Order: sequence, then structure tokens, then C-alpha cells
Amino acid sequence: EAAQVTTDWRKQIETVQDTPYLRAAETSAASGTMRGVQNAVAQLSQIRPGRALYPQAQQKLQQWTAELQRAEDGPILAQAESLASSGDLTGAVTMAQKIGAGRAMSAQSQERVRDWQAQIQASANLAAAQKLANGGTPESLLGAIQAAARVPKNSALREQARLAMDNWSRQMLEVAQGNATSDLRRAIDIATAIPSNTSSHGAAQDLIQQWQQQLNPT
Repeated sequence: EAAQVTTDWRKQIETVQDTPYLRAAETSAASGTMRGVQNAVAQLSQIRPGRALYPQAQQKLQQWTAELQRAEDGPILAQAESLASSGDLTGAVTMAQKIGAGRAMSAQSQERVRDWQAQIQASANLAAAQKLANGGTPESLLGAIQAAARVPKNSALREQARLAMDNWSRQMLEVAQGNATSDLRRAIDIATAIPSNTSSHGAAQDLIQQWQQQLNPT
């Protein structure tokens, strides 16, 4: 019983001793300025672990530290967004990655980084597809379609990729039809390779059936 009373008195003493730090911190933070928040954090740091007001001080410390970090990192993320809007996605990623892990805006910045990196990859896939398509052969056109198909469905470039895939599938079909007059088997092979996720797939299947009937008449 005496130990409990002693503990209670100790907590009362610690509360009396540390309340001025807490009040001073609240006053500083109420200014709404970065310097005020910095002073508030410094005041709360005076309340050591194990003391009566330590849990309360830590709660406020986390809150004000987050405010301080948002004030510091907000302009960084805003600059990254500006770079992305101007088309400099690589620069936007580099800028946003300056916001370290564990900080108040780290989750938001990492989400934007993932989005920009996906856009960069989508653009690279589409560029690689176009380069392949320039070859003009059925094999290169097929490779181009497969590369463009890797552009994510939620990407801003997805519609451009889809139109390109349809265009390249039509080119494959034209090549197949060109071969049909001299080499039906080659024509069938090319038409068979036209992917099902392109607009020419249905027409290719119809032609394959016709050409197979010509090769194997009943």
C-alpha cells in the first residue's frame, strides 16, 4: 500500500515538473509555423521515457513531427508532380524518391512513384513494339503486338497500344493473304499466329478455314 502511494505521488511530482514542457510545446505548435512546430518538438523531447506524461508527450510528438515532415516534403512532392505534368517522368521519380521511408508523406510519394514508373515502362514497351513493327515481317509484327500487349490496361497509353496492335494484326493478315496465292501453308501459319486480342483475329480464323479446305478438299 505504501509502494502504491509512493508511485502515485511520484506521478504527481512528474506531472507537475513536466506540464510546463507540454504547455510550452502546445503554445509553440499553435503558431502554425514550421519554427513553432520545431520548438514544440524540442520542448516535448525534455519529457523522458518512463515519466507520467511521456505517453501523452509521444502522441503529440508524433502528430507534430508528421506536420513538420509534411511541411518539409510537401514542396518536394509538388515539384515532382510539376515535372511529371511537363512530361519528365524520370525526373519526377527522382524528385519524389527524396522523401524517405517512414515519413508522413512517404506512402503518398511512393504511390505516385509506382504510377510514374508504370507509365515509363508502358512508354518503353510501346517504343520497343514500334521498333519491332518496323521490320514488317510477320514475325516482327507478332513481336510488336506482344510487346504492346504488355502496356497495362490502366495506362494512359493503353488505347494507343490497342490501336497499334489492331493495325499490326491487319498487316499480318495482309501478308498472309499475299502468301495465299503461292503458299497456302505459309499463309495459314501467319494467320494462325495473329493473336486473339486483336481485331483481325476473327477474319484470320475465317480465312484459315477456307485455306484448309483448299488444301484438303472433300
